[in-house]
Amino acid sequence: RTNPTAEKILIICHTLNVSPEWLLSGIEPQGNRGKLPENYVICAGTDSHLLIERFNAMDSEMQGRLLGYAEALSDFRKEK
Repeated sequence: RTNPTAEKILIICHTLNVSPEWLLSGIEPQGNRGKLPENYVICAGTDSHLLIERFNAMDSEMQGRLLGYAEALSDFRKEK
């Protein structure tokens, strides 16, 4: 019977290892039927967080190079 803030909901989701959709509705999105999220929550201290921090510190040319490299790695993995 409370109305927690979005920040509290995300903390609860992280703690319980569930999605916000599941927590709020009890329904887990399936397959590609739903829209992709517009935002992601990245926990501090993780490799993902470190990668985002370093990416944001780069100039646009270096960001473009890194994105190209990531795309090439993704394509390489799909070929295997």
